[in-house]
Amino acid sequence: MQEPKILFFLCVWRRPEITELCFMGLKRLMKHNGNAKSLAVISEKSMIPLCKTYGIDFVEHENEPLGKKKNFGLDEAMKREWDYLIELGSDDLILNDIFDLYKPLMKEGADYFGSDAVFYIDAISGECR
Repeated sequence: MQEPKILFFLCVWRRPEITELCFMGLKRLMKHNGNAKSLAVISEKSMIPLCKTYGIDFVEHENEPLGKKKNFGLDEAMKREWDYLIELGSDDLILNDIFDLYKPLMKEGADYFGSDAVFYIDAISGECR
């Protein structure tokens, strides 16, 4: 069976430093999973170089209302080929290990799935919850 095609989808607004960390992770994940791509919906021209640096496809839309921005991005996502869409926030960081959990579900043809574990880290204090 062919590897499932994955599209990481996210809306981006401000905070280029944390967005860059997210993009670094996406680049790593796309390299780790040959059939993975990313689509970001950006609202600031200043994010274009960041998208290009990390190989993140992007479309542009005004930030408000956020629902309209997200719907625009999802319409664009529907024009692409993918088997599974994974939505992230532009401040989300995920490990390659998530695919140890997700790939068997993808191979089974699961309609949807997700994680029930999340950690919040204060970037300044290092405190975790």
